Amino acid sequence: MSWRQKLFYLKCHRFYVACFLFAFNLVLIYFFYLFLLSNFKQARSMAAFVENISNQTNLSRSRNEFKLLEQSLTILFLGLDGRKGDQKPRCDAIHLITFSPPEDKIIITSVPRGIHVDLENVATPSAYLGNSCHIKGIDFAVAEITRITNITPDHTILVNFSQALGVLRLLGMPTTPTLQFLRDRQSYYWGDNQRSHNQALFIKDVIINHTHQVASLPLIVKQLAFKMVDTDNLDFETGMLILNWVVKNDFPQSPDKIELVIKPQPTYKINDVHFEQSNFATESAWQNDQKFQAYQQDLEKYLKNLADQGEKYLASGQKESALKLLNTPFSQQFWLQIEDEGLRNQIHFDLLKVYVLSYGDENEAKTLLNNFIKEMEIAPSEELKKQAEALMNSL
Repeated sequence: MSWRQKLFYLKCHRFYVACFLFAFNLVLIYFFYLFLLSNFKQARSMAAFVENISNQTNLSRSRNEFKLLEQSLTILFLGLDGRKGDQKPRCDAIHLITFSPPEDKIIITSVPRGIHVDLENVATPSAYLGNSCHIKGIDFAVAEITRITNITPDHTILVNFSQALGVLRLLGMPTTPTLQFLRDRQSYYWGDNQRSHNQALFIKDVIINHTHQVASLPLIVKQLAFKMVDTDNLDFETGMLILNWVVKNDFPQSPDKIELVIKPQPTYKINDVHFEQSNFATESAWQNDQKFQAYQQDLEKYLKNLADQGEKYLASGQKESALKLLNTPFSQQFWLQIEDEGLRNQIHFDLLKVYVLSYGDENEAKTLLNNFIKEMEIAPSEELKKQAEALMNSL
């Protein structure tokens, strides 16, 4: 082959190679385009799906809020007088709180616990409304409250001593003095009626002075606070809708829109007596009291003995006995009555440990432990958090 022929061959060969590479790149670009187009469609479809779910959620929330805003909703608050191990507490505080958007007001209807009710085979001195919770049960008491007030509650919230102290602590209020004020009737001429009015006035003051404080709390704190009390079918979302409605309609700045009613209506004037929190500006103003300290020591001993006895039951394989021992004090959240935070958290964990190890439902046990872990993150208590995590991993 001559050099001219070789040169011609090389030029043609290079041309063919260039054409092949160009065509190959076009094919790559085409498939890359198809790949991007496919992913773009999937991404757009996923975005549309997420947006649709979000819209449905917002629509559901809007509908719920609209439903709340177009009609009144009444919650019955029952403050329970439950002593150590008492499985059938008495109703110590009885208040119906009606949130009424049509009237743009909140109505607090109070029923003194000493109102007479007919209780079969019960002597007249003991046949009163507060006692009916203990003798006939909560459902019977709710029916009597409905009869007396002609108001049917949509939901019921039960709050015992321990839970009340937990809520007061969350609000930054002096726990024991506040509870003593709310329970006092012997200091007043009108006794039970005055106490019931004092409690309603206290609820009004909390709405005025603490609504924005509660609204600004982190979501997890609100959720834990909601779990602190016992409700029927009232869910957290509804509770938040009510809170938002109270904030949006400026009730903290409009005390005249919060009405107080007593039923049956007394024939005499009831005075307004507010709780003076300024009298207990420092913890030493009430925690140095000998009776308070003696009660704290007695309660600490009682709860530690429960935990120790529960551990012994577990060690001997008696899970049912351990569960029965702790069932009532645990459901009453008795540790909330311990004022010292470190001691309160430690006793809570000691009781929780025995309770979950003796509990038959593993999912419920893990839920309780998870709630405790969240509490310790807020406290904070890293050591107790680690112990709770280790316990949950062992289940």
